[in-house]
This record gives sequence, structure tokens and C-alpha cells, in this order.
Amino acid sequence: MRLQQSKYFILALLLLLGDVRASAKESGGQEKQNYHSISRYISSLHRSGQSIATARGTIAFFIRFVDFGCTVCFNNFLEFCGSLKRSGVIHHEDVLLIVLRDGSSERRQRFMVKKWAGANDLPFPVFLATEEIFDSCSIGHSSVVVLSRLGEVDLAEELPLSGDVARMILSHVSGK
Repeated sequence: MRLQQSKYFILALLLLLGDVRASAKESGGQEKQNYHSISRYISSLHRSGQSIATARGTIAFFIRFVDFGCTVCFNNFLEFCGSLKRSGVIHHEDVLLIVLRDGSSERRQRFMVKKWAGANDLPFPVFLATEEIFDSCSIGHSSVVVLSRLGEVDLAEELPLSGDVARMILSHVSGK
């Protein structure tokens, strides 16, 4: 009897995995649209209207402060930013902190976020974005987005980053 139950369990898992893979394939077009929205938004941050992406590419952090209630997420973010700074392969202006707007005045929030960034030794440009921007880019959780030098999304991952993903991003921006 146990063997029979195991067979059904394995069959159920295989069917579930098939549904997950089918959903992932169907959402591929949506993911491409999300990446286009992210790329377009980040490009719009440059004052001249030209792409903010540099010869080395751009790393953008989309930050929802509520996610940093998770100590692991916050520490992972700070450790990865430290790794970026120590790597020396990317300039501070190549890393963007895009923070979700809160209910306070924009001026007050910008001041507070810049103070927070300074207190955490994050010398990167800070931008505020509305919930609509986060939603249109399908950013439901604090994430890192890596753009190529052409301004196209190469990678988008939610925080916390695994060690493998962090190394892959560092390798990508160093060109190795």
C-alpha cells in the first residue's frame, strides 16, 4: 500500500511541476513587458532624457522599506552594496536606489532617505518612485535589477540574494 501512495504522490508532484512550468512559459511575455517598463522607467531618471545606463551598465535597487523589517533581507542588501563598493568595477553613479514613496511629503521623504543612505554608507543616487511605478514594473518585493550598457534588463532578482546570484551580478558588472 505504501508503494501505491508513493506513486500517487510522485505523480501529483510531476503534475504540479508541469503546471508551474506552463505558467512560467505563459508569463514570459509578461516578464518581457515588465522588463521593458523597468528599463523605460530607469532611463527616464536621467535629466536629459537619455539612458542613465553607463558603459558598465547600471544596477538599480527597488526598495520597499517594509521588506527591511526582515533583518536577513536588510543585512543581505547592505552586504551586497558593500561588495559592489569594494569591487571597484562599478562607480557609485552606476548604482541607483529607487525607494517606494510613502505618505509623507516628497521633500521630507527625500531628506530622510538620503540621511538613511548616508548612515548606512550608501553613496548612491536616491530616487523616489510611486506605488504605480512599482506596480507597472511588477516590483512586489525589494529587488535588484541589472541593466546592460544598452539599458536592457539583464537580470532582476528579489532580495535577499543568494550567494550564487550575488557572485553572478558582481561577475556580470566586472565583465568576467
